[in-house]
Amino acid sequence: MSKLHNFRDLGGIHTTDGRKIRKNRLLRAAEPSGLHSDDIKMLMDCGLAQIIDFRNQREIAIAPVSEISGASYYNFDVNRDRERQYTISAQEWRASINVDIAEAAMMDGYRGYVTLPSATAAFRDFLRACIAQREGATLFHCHAGKDRTGYAAAVLLKLLGVSDADIYADYLQTLADVEVRRPSILAQLRAESDMNETQIAAYEVIYDIKREWLEAAFITIDEMHGSFEAYVANVLGITADEIAALQDIYLEATLEAAH
Repeated sequence: MSKLHNFRDLGGIHTTDGRKIRKNRLLRAAEPSGLHSDDIKMLMDCGLAQIIDFRNQREIAIAPVSEISGASYYNFDVNRDRERQYTISAQEWRASINVDIAEAAMMDGYRGYVTLPSATAAFRDFLRACIAQREGATLFHCHAGKDRTGYAAAVLLKLLGVSDADIYADYLQTLADVEVRRPSILAQLRAESDMNETQIAAYEVIYDIKREWLEAAFITIDEMHGSFEAYVANVLGITADEIAALQDIYLEATLEAAH
């Protein structure tokens, strides 16, 4: 069984102007750690050229990325500034958690992708790494490949000209992976921790994926910056020329558009 979870190629998704994303260029996944040889061969067959890791150093130490020949590796820690804001330990937070706190934390997490300086730097670096990689595949990931990765994919797809409906459709594809893996994750938490059922129910929320979480990020963009375009230009600092380069590298014309 593959160890590369929540994996998919963004290739084939259409843009609103009739183009589509090239195959084997933009790949998203959960952490690519402990991969089987078949997983590594598949990624090499995709032409993997770079791996972009949105996790923190503790996550990386627990589950280091499998070495894949020929692929560069970059770590852009999205949540570094969030961790500096913590006033209680992870153990204290876990002891106090319930479903309502978990739901609020997830919403706040997505808003933080817009407001945290470390998130701004990480997503800017991610986009520029994609622009710099003119050939081969980019694999980007976090821990579960659903939140940090989901937001990064949404921003990237929007810059490529994909409709909001198709952006949310890609985001919610992660539900299939969640529904398969969450029961075993919760069972492991029950077996290996002293958490009660209130805390377990909270982690069931954390290991979910909800449209309104991503919507919260885009609402924050509009509230703070007026539009997605202003956020990209004034916060991420991505220029019109860089957007054009991104589209030139990753989009191909469809037969319908050519006619």
